[in-house]
Amino acid sequence: MDRGTDGRKGGDGAMRGQAAGRGSSRRTFLAKVGAGALGVASSGALAAQRPARAEEGAGQAAVAETLDCDVLVIGGGASGCCAAIRAAEEGAKVILVEKGRTLGGCFNLSFAATTYGSRFGAGQPPSFGIPDLEAYISAWLANSHWRCDAAAVRQLVVNSGKAYDWLADKGLGLTPFGGGSGMLMLPDYAVRPVFWKEKTTAAVEKSGGRLMLSAAAQSLVKEGAAVVGAVVRERDGGTTRDIRVNAKAVSISTGGYAGNPEMVREAVGFDVVNGSLPQNVGEGLRMAWEAGAWKPRNFGGQMLHQTIVRATNSLAQHFEPFPAKYPLLLAYLPMTLNVGTSGLRFRDEALILDPVAASNSSAYQGPHHYVIASKRLLDALAAGGLAAVGQTSQPGLPPEMQPPGYTPATPWKGVYDVFDKGAQLKVVFKGDTPAKLAGAAGMDEAAFVRTFGDYRRFTLEKKDAQFGKAPAFLLDYGEEGPLYAVKAEVNNLGSFGGIQTSLRYEALTAAHRPVPGLYATGSEAGSNLYNDTYVGSGIGLANAVTSGYLCGKAMADYALGRK
Repeated sequence: MDRGTDGRKGGDGAMRGQAAGRGSSRRTFLAKVGAGALGVASSGALAAQRPARAEEGAGQAAVAETLDCDVLVIGGGASGCCAAIRAAEEGAKVILVEKGRTLGGCFNLSFAATTYGSRFGAGQPPSFGIPDLEAYISAWLANSHWRCDAAAVRQLVVNSGKAYDWLADKGLGLTPFGGGSGMLMLPDYAVRPVFWKEKTTAAVEKSGGRLMLSAAAQSLVKEGAAVVGAVVRERDGGTTRDIRVNAKAVSISTGGYAGNPEMVREAVGFDVVNGSLPQNVGEGLRMAWEAGAWKPRNFGGQMLHQTIVRATNSLAQHFEPFPAKYPLLLAYLPMTLNVGTSGLRFRDEALILDPVAASNSSAYQGPHHYVIASKRLLDALAAGGLAAVGQTSQPGLPPEMQPPGYTPATPWKGVYDVFDKGAQLKVVFKGDTPAKLAGAAGMDEAAFVRTFGDYRRFTLEKKDAQFGKAPAFLLDYGEEGPLYAVKAEVNNLGSFGGIQTSLRYEALTAAHRPVPGLYATGSEAGSNLYNDTYVGSGIGLANAVTSGYLCGKAMADYALGRK
């Protein structure tokens, strides 16, 4: 991801304050939470991020320089960049610090955003975007069991189109996805970091501020109850120096904690596959909590999305991309049998057609579930591809996960070679009978034998008496072995929440009062939007841009006394 270069230009001298320690007798430096290491954090680095108690005057001697600004944005993902750009447009002097050398964060890895009221909807089918605002919001609140902030949900949705149009006016190429999906497809992956760097650099430098890359916030600075800046560690080659940045408003826009296995495990109860950036390790949350922000009751929600089959990684070393992804494709077929680790069936497998619902369903079972294949199923795939089992369209994998150059009618040549190699590598499980397959995969033998027998009866009768799966998806598995079990896990696109925020994106205390000067955007500001699970595709990207767009103005208003 290190595709950027240092975008900082001249003008540093104009922002330099007096020597470190100026006016510090009344200030409290919160304990450092270690955001300096880039990439995947080691367990030692993660341990170093745990904040100690705040101590009066701690860390002053290490500060080599002081900078002043109106608005400090910590984190250069999409939400942080949008906050910085908007605040600068609103007249604030802005400094943005990013611990990596690339701007854009997870936005650079994502596909499409859901919006409401965008001008891109003009001339599109009525299904574009969110055609029925009230129905959409009502469904969102119901899915969250009303344990969220209805006003915050509405604010996000109704402003999402305006925020994306604002980005488009700056040159971000957006395209309606089509097919009735109503989503705005983002431009080519390669242009996104360039866009963020050019637009953010231009905006903050025009404001008299600065973009600081390879600069990791170490601690927030408080004066009384108010957050008034941060200590930032800037890396230049093998050297580092600490800079104090004084600001009237500070935003935590650091991308959550999905790259921190310890925090995820504590929140979820087991490991999930991190599809987010490995450097998103939660240091922003820890700084905010230490500064007095409330760790909300629903902390721990993850943006689970899509099914992952890690057998692909091992098989890719022995087969071309299409055959190596046979097990992955299998996991996206609604006519397969899905069982939990005990061997019991747990859902209508057609749920895989809805990636968010499928991921939440799977996660409820624990770290993984199994997708079962039989000889009859694999023989059909070998002869006529996906179409031979009734899958006449491409499975719902993300585009980057689709094997190249295949269609639903492409035969699965060498299918047994792939699955048997998987069994040899112990990334796929094999058994000649249901009982033997259960033993190989560690399932409860009696439970799986009973489950398999019941499921085959459902397929022969074309009636699913357990979960009501549509008859078209009830494919007879046959009696003849072998059987295979593929381990399927859920992909975590990120965490959400951890800082309760107001409608102005102010960080709130446990008493629901603002921490003066402290704000949050993006992933950190999701606690008031969801209960414990992400509600739908594309709205996370809407939140990233829209929260930054709205928060940027709110911070500028606060810093410039326009409340």
